Amino acid sequence: MCAALFCYIGIETGFTGWISSFSVIEKVCNKNQATQLVSSFWIIMTAFRVISLFFRGRISSKITFSLISMFLVFSTGSIFTYLGEYKIAVVLSSLLSAVSMAFLYPMLFAIPQQFEMELTTRQIANICIFISLGEALIPSLIGILMGAVWA
Repeated sequence: MCAALFCYIGIETGFTGWISSFSVIEKVCNKNQATQLVSSFWIIMTAFRVISLFFRGRISSKITFSLISMFLVFSTGSIFTYLGEYKIAVVLSSLLSAVSMAFLYPMLFAIPQQFEMELTTRQIANICIFISLGEALIPSLIGILMGAVWA
C-alpha cells in the first residue's frame, strides 16, 4: 500500500507540474491558460473524488471506471494529437486523467478495508511518509528523465 500511494501521489503531483510546463513550452497555451488547465484538473479531480464516495466499498467498479478513463485518455489524446489538435488533446487528456486518478485514490484506501486488514498507528505513519516522499521524489525524477530525453 505504501508503494502504491508513493507512486500515485507522485504521479498526481508530477502530472500537474508537467502539464502546465508542457503546454507553455510547446505553445499549446499561454501561462494563464496553463494555470487554468491545472486548476481545472484539481477541480475535476475533487468533484470526482466526491462522486467516487458513492462507489464506497466497490473496488471492482472503481477499477473499471479508472480503466475506462485511462483508455479514454490514451485514445482521445492519440486521436487529437494525430489530427494536429494539440490543445484539444492536452485539455481532454488532462481532464480525463483527473477523473481516472480521482477514482484510484479512494480505491487505494479501500484496499485494507476490503481485505479486513487492521492498520496500526505505525503503519499509517509509514503510509504518510511514503506519500510525502512520492510527492517530492517522483516529479523530480520524472523531470530529470524528461530533461535527459528531450535535451
